[in-house]
Amino acid sequence: LVDLQFPWHVVLSLLRVRLLAIPVGLGLLALYSRPEIRSKHYLLPAYLMCGYLGGYLTYLVAQAGGEVSPYYFGLNLVAVAVFTFLPWRRFHLFAAGALLFVPYLIAMWRTDPPVAILISHVAFCLSTVGIGVVTNFSTRRLRELEVSSRVRLMSTIADKDRVIEQKTLEGAHLER
Repeated sequence: LVDLQFPWHVVLSLLRVRLLAIPVGLGLLALYSRPEIRSKHYLLPAYLMCGYLGGYLTYLVAQAGGEVSPYYFGLNLVAVAVFTFLPWRRFHLFAAGALLFVPYLIAMWRTDPPVAILISHVAFCLSTVGIGVVTNFSTRRLRELEVSSRVRLMSTIADKDRVIEQKTLEGAHLER
């Protein structure tokens, strides 16, 4: 619906780019289904998707008004999703952030916006990355604690089962 506020030539341009999302998504799904990608290069489809989304949203922003475009916020929403839901490690978080934000920042810098707007957009992008990194690390730490708690619980249960089995055998031996 946001597209409809623009002239028709812009709407058609945005529609063409939006229609690319389906084959790109299916191509990445096909790539991920390959065993060698899943086992050795499992981050490759995620990196490709980050690069695609960074370029895609940069194009939408550029076509729809630059630094005042309503699509600028979509870039940050995608970044929050990427940082929150994908299990990235430290280096990969920053690489994914670069793939998302660097195309936008380069495109915006080339349009020569007022310095105040450029600074606010850079600050917003960096704060989105910061929030995403903190959220990712916190979530990762909680998952690790949950897994270690489950492993300890399973170990305790197995120990108790062994004690019960041993006491049962001792009891059966004493009854004879």
